[in-house]
Amino acid sequence: MSALDDFRDALDPDGSLVEAIGKHSDTFSDVPSWCRVTCQACPTQAEGRLTDGRRWYFRARSFGWRIDIGDAPDEDPIGKTKHEGDDPSGGWMPGPEVVRLLELHLGDQLDRHSREEGPT
Repeated sequence: MSALDDFRDALDPDGSLVEAIGKHSDTFSDVPSWCRVTCQACPTQAEGRLTDGRRWYFRARSFGWRIDIGDAPDEDPIGKTKHEGDDPSGGWMPGPEVVRLLELHLGDQLDRHSREEGPT
């Protein structure tokens, strides 16, 4: 047995944590392509574009979520919070809830034809 196996067994002796993480990851399988999820675990993060070219950034962490939007196309949106709220998942927000919040707050502004490039 390796040190990594020992560490995993100490943290998750019955395998329930690994199973829970797997189930959480499965909630992202149907997220639309316009919503590029960059992190499924805490913090849950996603990004994309609006129809006018501006970038948006979604983040859920520490029992709160926010949507940041750049003021101009290609401007970094981080720190320019336009919408925020409570997150009872503690940063482990399921994919359908991320999409629901984006559609609720950004709606017709979402560029549903774009696909952000980059690593996931």
